Amino acid sequence: MYITHLSTELGQHRIYQEDLADHLRTRFNDDEFWTEARRQTTFVYDRSGIKQRYWERWNPDALNELGWEKHVNQAVFDLTERCLLKMKNGGWRPENSGALIVVSSTYQGFPSLSRRVAIRMGFDPDAVCFDLAGLGCAGPTHALYLAHLLMADDKYDEVTVVCVDAMGSYGGCAWFMKPPDVSQIVAHALSSDAASSMVLRRNEKSESRSWKNASLKSHMWPNTLVDNDLAVDDSGSPFISVGNGIRHHVGDEVPSSLKKWMQEGAVLFHPGGRALMDTLSGRCPEHAKSLELSKSVLDDVGNVGAASLCLVLERALDAKMIQENRLGLFALGPGIISTLLILDGWHS
Repeated sequence: MYITHLSTELGQHRIYQEDLADHLRTRFNDDEFWTEARRQTTFVYDRSGIKQRYWERWNPDALNELGWEKHVNQAVFDLTERCLLKMKNGGWRPENSGALIVVSSTYQGFPSLSRRVAIRMGFDPDAVCFDLAGLGCAGPTHALYLAHLLMADDKYDEVTVVCVDAMGSYGGCAWFMKPPDVSQIVAHALSSDAASSMVLRRNEKSESRSWKNASLKSHMWPNTLVDNDLAVDDSGSPFISVGNGIRHHVGDEVPSSLKKWMQEGAVLFHPGGRALMDTLSGRCPEHAKSLELSKSVLDDVGNVGAASLCLVLERALDAKMIQENRLGLFALGPGIISTLLILDGWHS
């Protein structure tokens, strides 16, 4: 199995982190009841380590014309379109893909995102479409494994995978009827917009960026179902939160999962947040170089949901960091779930 045409696209508006902190505070009331929320916003944003983030749509105050759902859906679609057009300009032909897999937790409703994309980009009418939703940052591991299974069964010679989320634009649409708690402020300090796409093939002239076998591992963390949430609150406002419990669990859950599943080989990590990365660096010193790479992605673009791990993979490949015969792609999914895609026979 081969990866070709790996492409990424960031939200079109680059906004500095301090400006996003100011923007969040403008959505708070001025009375004393909101004083603690303002203080926590300053504290969380200053310690996020993120320089800037990217939003596809940077005018949330003008959403009354469309409604926030259409606002976010359009952001997701526009990101996807630009990312796939970049691949098309690089020589990819969508009509050659027998399957399209789209991962997004921020697109809502139907027709599905994959159906809209397939029609827009010119996929064959007989191409099968899969939409993987609600997976958050764990989306790429599931999508790549599904693509592997489709090709390993000799059904398809080529599969296109798209991972896209507009979590920054989603959170930016929120209005607050009461002061947000720390878990909401953390989510707003992390979330950003991006898309990543790639083509997977069974036959390719070059042996680079290839593997022979794949397996997917996952582990559900106990008592963490409410530690990560992307939903709608009682007032109809988009709601996003990242609970503090994740950081307290990660030092125990992640190293034990890696020890059980991956005794040897390189591991790339999705950049969930600075506190998570720092905790893992202390508990998994053997992966220090990889974790520093993930931190650099987080610092440069924020957490972009489904596309996060793909951005790390792209940066690792460009830097020629992966030399081992086995490659693991590790992410935390909402719920909370540890997920690890193991690619055996990896060749860079």
